[in-house]
Amino acid sequence: MTRLLYPKNHAELMIQTAEQSGFRRRIRTGEASAPFDWLNLQRTGEDCSVPPRAEFFWETARTLSRFSLSDRPDFAGAYVRQTTETSLSVANLRIGQTYYWKVNDSEVFTFTTDGTPPRWIAVDGITNVRDNGGWRTAGGRRMKQGLIYRGSEMDTHVTITGAGIRTMLDELHIKTDLDLRGEAVGKVTESPLGRTVDFRLIPVRAYAEFLEDVHKPVTKAVFDLLADETAYPLYYHCWGGADRTGTIAYLLEALLGVPEDDLILDYELTSLSIWGNRERNSSLFSAFEEQLRTYDEDGTPQSRAEAYLLSCGVTPETIAKLRKNLLE
Repeated sequence: MTRLLYPKNHAELMIQTAEQSGFRRRIRTGEASAPFDWLNLQRTGEDCSVPPRAEFFWETARTLSRFSLSDRPDFAGAYVRQTTETSLSVANLRIGQTYYWKVNDSEVFTFTTDGTPPRWIAVDGITNVRDNGGWRTAGGRRMKQGLIYRGSEMDTHVTITGAGIRTMLDELHIKTDLDLRGEAVGKVTESPLGRTVDFRLIPVRAYAEFLEDVHKPVTKAVFDLLADETAYPLYYHCWGGADRTGTIAYLLEALLGVPEDDLILDYELTSLSIWGNRERNSSLFSAFEEQLRTYDEDGTPQSRAEAYLLSCGVTPETIAKLRKNLLE
């Protein structure tokens, strides 16, 4: 007989580190942050963007155990591993999700992961990876997880490992690599994940430069791709997953109705990675918000993002598709 020990039945499991979960509780000083060059990032400090693995423990007399984990009570599509140990760790669980687990002939235990966004993702060799899904809208809906991911580059300044590639392909099932780096033009012709992944190189700018009229055809190309459900799961990135990536994340989440405080928080969470602090009071972010506000002075971030995207030629049908595809 096998007896499950941990997580306890019906437990709530935290899947963020104390540093990650505590970040939103930090007091912002209101002081202007130091200027930075988003095309010449400087590596700083420890990488705090990597989430902890979920740990499982059990007792058994068997020398070989079969561990099964699923988000369905019938264990359809279960994550299954065989081990000679009486413990096992699992990475990258979804937030706010009920899971079912068993080992060998044990009873089935359930647990629910904490629902606080973001869903950080551990991918060996790279940094600042997180699911765009999991954020709640002002209307109470939630962005779907497992469809669009954001993060750092996978080559050049950091290099994804073989284990990281397996995570991207076998766990996240990435189908599309959207590379936003202008510096990759003429240098990168296929995804570091291999030729089975559709590689799209669409160089973009960041912050207020992203909102300039000359940039609008590029914006349209990006959001047309983000609306294409055949491209999911999609991973988009620049160098650090901070500035060009952060600008797109802000606009996408704003369009879907994520409240302003969470839009800003998601931008600032890059501070937990290795590419320096990102703060709401920086001159670059303030200029971006000021420029976006011109599209609907008295409106919300959602109405401003929609007005801006419509001005780029993104059609109402594409905006409706984004909301249909990405909101629960």
